[in-house]
Amino acid sequence: MNRDEFTERLIAYVNDELREGDTPPVEADTDLFTGEALDSLSLIHLLAFIELAIGSTIPDEDIVMDRFATPGKIAISFWSGE
Repeated sequence: MNRDEFTERLIAYVNDELREGDTPPVEADTDLFTGEALDSLSLIHLLAFIELAIGSTIPDEDIVMDRFATPGKIAISFWSGE
């Protein structure tokens, strides 16, 4: 899997498993912290999904808004391509 495929899996997970009600679908550049894309519990599930996908835990100091702002930024920040 490459970074683009990881991004697509991430978007699909958010849209299929985490998105609430009739909120607009999330895309690669959707800001996850504004609007109603995700709530705080959803972010915890998203973190678990990312850790499982990359095969390692994310250190607490790396869990910052800038790295988790959009699915695209998450992929850039955490997908190593291995």
